[in-house]
Amino acid sequence: MKKINTFVTKYFWVLVSIIGLVKVWMISGMTIYQLGDAIQDNMLMVDYAENLGAGNWLGVYNNNTLLKRISYPMFMAVCNKLHISYLTGLGIFWTVSVVVLIVVLKKVIKNKVGLLLAYIFILFNPVMYSATFGQVIYRNAIVPGAVVLAIASLIGLFTRRNESKKVLLLWSLFSGACFAFFWNIREDSIWLLPFYAAALVITIIYLLVENKKDKKLIQKVAIIFISAVCVLIVNNGIKLVNYINYGVYTDTELFDTSFSKVKNLLINIDEEEDEKDGITVSRATLNRLFEVSPTLKEIEPFVGPYMYDNFWQLVGDNVDDGEVYGGYFFWAIRDAVQAAGYYESGEIANEFYSKVYDEINQAIDAGEIKLVSKGFTVMGIEVFGDEAGDVMDAVIWNVDKMIDYEKFNYATTLSSGNKTNLRRTEILTRNAIIYRSVSQKSLYGWVVPNEPNDTITLSLCDKNGNEISIVPLQESADVYKYFSDQGIENEKANYANFKYESNFSGELYLHVYVNGELESTKKISEIPQGQINAKQYTMYIGGVNSAAQDDPAYLSNKSNDSEYNFIIKLYKKSGNFLAILSLISFVIIFIISIMNTIKKQKNQFDLLLILFGILISYFILIYGVSAKYYAAIDSGKMWGYLAGTCPLQGIFISVSIVLAVESVINFIKCNKKKGKKVRAKKQKITPEN
Repeated sequence: MKKINTFVTKYFWVLVSIIGLVKVWMISGMTIYQLGDAIQDNMLMVDYAENLGAGNWLGVYNNNTLLKRISYPMFMAVCNKLHISYLTGLGIFWTVSVVVLIVVLKKVIKNKVGLLLAYIFILFNPVMYSATFGQVIYRNAIVPGAVVLAIASLIGLFTRRNESKKVLLLWSLFSGACFAFFWNIREDSIWLLPFYAAALVITIIYLLVENKKDKKLIQKVAIIFISAVCVLIVNNGIKLVNYINYGVYTDTELFDTSFSKVKNLLINIDEEEDEKDGITVSRATLNRLFEVSPTLKEIEPFVGPYMYDNFWQLVGDNVDDGEVYGGYFFWAIRDAVQAAGYYESGEIANEFYSKVYDEINQAIDAGEIKLVSKGFTVMGIEVFGDEAGDVMDAVIWNVDKMIDYEKFNYATTLSSGNKTNLRRTEILTRNAIIYRSVSQKSLYGWVVPNEPNDTITLSLCDKNGNEISIVPLQESADVYKYFSDQGIENEKANYANFKYESNFSGELYLHVYVNGELESTKKISEIPQGQINAKQYTMYIGGVNSAAQDDPAYLSNKSNDSEYNFIIKLYKKSGNFLAILSLISFVIIFIISIMNTIKKQKNQFDLLLILFGILISYFILIYGVSAKYYAAIDSGKMWGYLAGTCPLQGIFISVSIVLAVESVINFIKCNKKKGKKVRAKKQKITPEN
């Protein structure tokens, strides 16, 4: 053990570098997948990144321009400009984040073997291999790395509070930049704000207590506040650029805009008899709002085609009941407002929503519309409402699934949606996408008109009669001979052969035209082989084939799934045990710290505060997601928002266990040393140093 400890201590950073490169290599070798039709989500990130890379900020203003925050598309654009693939950039970002954490923890974890084990445990967290997080082209992929950086920078600021002003300033700026980057990934980043604020306050308190006589104390406290100033500068800088480009001073229209006011108002409207589970605003309620808001009524002609008669009313619960479910209502109504022409500029859109907000409030004051009375809420979530029991069930369910990594799985996943959008994603990310299976259809045979003067034309169409392709007739001496042998001379038999192959994914229909008039329509999959004797023509079908061709990259990449899932399986097997062990370790550190305090020895209450803050942040995020999506329990929708819990869990488990072991060893050593001194004193022998 001593040799291992000596080796690890000597070559610690070499080992960290080698293991980190292995991690980058593994992430670079993953496959990505994209949802090409997710215009307001996955593809919106691509739109933003393309425009940022081209120097167009977020592009031409429309109803999607200020929907999301920009850290993730900025990350994608930077990777593209640096000519590195997205997955390589993702691997570097995650690995560097964990290395920064290790640099910080080196100040508090003295044992290099324990520190290296913590590094490995955090670094190989299954979150980066999960199809839900690491593989999909969406902003949740960088949340784990950003969380680690934010936590690490704040721990670094705290542990270096007594160093020079220059060092303190660097860590203050770094923590502000890291938190600002994290904040601008998602609109619900507020869950980590309590940890950030508490970290700054606790750092200042420790500074005040430990440096009462330091003449530079006020300067150091001011330097700590620079972190928060940095966050404010970044956030307001983004808002200012948006204002310059679009006339709206905000980072996202979901907050601090007229639209956000209307959104919050509609959420609280009493649905009365129109209330349905899972529906935020019913169609009947929207119709009532048209009656009280003349401005909102102007979009009524667009509500049908852009909200209720298209895909929006199937998104969510996939129920064709004429309603738009959940928060999708607000994306849908923005489409209708866009179609009505109110997104020509930010000023026009803002004015539209301001009028709607005022008119609905007037109706509320007049008693025409009622609001639902809510209890105590946090971030719009009712804490002690009727659904409190369901929410707590969801919290327990999420913690259980997170601890044993049950929902984590690596899979070579087929991308879907608009192929042009998929190609755009490939170009931006410099990573190949695995396409869905191609349906290969083939049809061959011959056709001859019964009357030599008639002309036959063949075409392939979809189920709606839209022409996919003309089927050309080719030279056919064998067919002419076939008819001649039967005593039938028909020159049209010289050009009667046809052969056609298609990758069209839908059902195909063969249309037969005689002299330009549609004679018959036959579903390709139902055409029998052999001769068909029709009134105006004779046709022979030699073969109808339909086969699915997999993307060649699918099988070659699929073989790698087991390698990634092997690592995930190790975490799954040890998940519950390590979680329990970490809680026991936390208690052990607490007890030893109390005992050391009584003996006036160094305690670790400062580290306990850090671990406790990480644990609280973990439950804040899980509670927030559970409260908002408890009705969608056991769904990818709920699980997808929990990316931030994975690194928190990894940090808490590994650091708690390593610190507990280190604390126990130090406690035993200290007591042994003290015992020797006592015995030596009794024997009047000077103890050896």
